[in-house]
Amino acid sequence: MIRETKPTFFAIAGAATFLILFYQEIPGLNYLLFSIGITVFQVLVKPQAFKQKPVIFVSVALGLASGSVAWQASPLGAILTWVFLLLQAAFLLNPGLSTLHIGLKQALLNLLSSIQGLFKLNLGLKSGMFSYLKNGVLFILPILLILIFWFLYYPSNPYLIEINEKLIALRLLIFGKLFEFISLDACMFFGWGLILCLSMFHLFQQKAGNPFSWTLSRADLKKKHSFYFLDLSGLLGSTLANEKVTGLFLMGSLNVILGVVNLTDITWIWFGFQVPDPFSLKAFVHEGTWKLLLSIILSLVIILYYFRGSQNFYLKSLWLKRLALIWIVQNGILLISLLLRDIHYISFHGMAWNRMNLLVFITLTASGLIGMFLKVKDRKNLAFLFQQNGIVASIVLIIYSWLPIDTLMIRYNLNHRNSGEVDVYFYFGAGANALPLIQAGQEKIRLQIEAHQRNKVKWIRYENMDQFKESYQYFLKEFIRDYSQLSLLSSNYRHEQTWQSLK
Repeated sequence: MIRETKPTFFAIAGAATFLILFYQEIPGLNYLLFSIGITVFQVLVKPQAFKQKPVIFVSVALGLASGSVAWQASPLGAILTWVFLLLQAAFLLNPGLSTLHIGLKQALLNLLSSIQGLFKLNLGLKSGMFSYLKNGVLFILPILLILIFWFLYYPSNPYLIEINEKLIALRLLIFGKLFEFISLDACMFFGWGLILCLSMFHLFQQKAGNPFSWTLSRADLKKKHSFYFLDLSGLLGSTLANEKVTGLFLMGSLNVILGVVNLTDITWIWFGFQVPDPFSLKAFVHEGTWKLLLSIILSLVIILYYFRGSQNFYLKSLWLKRLALIWIVQNGILLISLLLRDIHYISFHGMAWNRMNLLVFITLTASGLIGMFLKVKDRKNLAFLFQQNGIVASIVLIIYSWLPIDTLMIRYNLNHRNSGEVDVYFYFGAGANALPLIQAGQEKIRLQIEAHQRNKVKWIRYENMDQFKESYQYFLKEFIRDYSQLSLLSSNYRHEQTWQSLK
């Protein structure tokens, strides 16, 4: 078992590893290697903590998220990797945590404490030569600001460019090739890696009474999640009966308004929908998205206010509860209308990233509505709502990060029934993994371009197949050039398969 008396060494070693794996690299195998290394270290330091369910869940999620980056360089997987790394550290630090949303708060506190502690140089260093570092740290921030402004200003000034070139030549003359790799962005990269590792290894949470040790206490965890910023008691009166009356008026009015909107959508969108000419399906879908988004936010705020604390158990608020449930169901109907708008969009123009992302958003929103329905129906608290939606969101987003969405979209669009309305330029926007499918489906693409040229309104950028082939050759050369320059750390399985098929 690793002793916890030398956290400074491990933090610096972790930052150095971070620099090696990620500096001038793109997401790929490096994410999986870093996640495995951090998790193995944490297991060796705190083996008992990995028997707790929240730690197990977050660690498995971390492995899957980083695995999706090594599988297909998923941007979503890369984001989730950092989130779950910080969550893992939060749950390991504070065994009292059991919900994801409180874990995120603890993770933020870990980061802030690491930043503050780093600037105080509170690394547990001994006296002697390190005392000079404690004094020298006062100049770190001014020097960083000077360097930042220097790099902002010198490219636009010929005189400063000349000075900068001379400084570079002087640096090479003094230090030689050995220190040629040293640069401002590398130093900043190392600093960010150090902050992350300090946060994950809990360096500033080691000593009791440390002013930078911000760990959520039991009292913090037991605090009620009240929306104090929505406290209208001064206007509405402090009694539950007054809140019930205003709630009935508000929920009743909103149900009537949303009912009219839903009735219009059902009669127009749900049955026998035809795309008028001219008509913007893009604006059609965006309108539905914003309508749903605002409605969901409004629903969440209203329900969390009127069904908080004692009001959640007020026996005389039966009709308020019924109206709230009807309001949630109506939002579900609005969600179905948005789903149908997206389906109509896809069936007319084919698939694209935003249309697929909207399907994920609809899935997460459906989960949120179900959670709100159960909260009101079964009188659950806010922690239940956040916990259930946090788990569902984690599972849905991890699955989405693993799916080969790019090639699925290309295959669908190549066989689209409405060939004259497919945006053939999107084939290149799907990513490098689509290039083999584009190469194999050029005859279908030619027919789609020709069909589009017979439309009254022409909006794609290609008039013939020769223009499309020029773009294909351009993107192919770009991929071959870029991928041939990548290191093993930036590689991923699917790009490697694409590279092998195009060689």
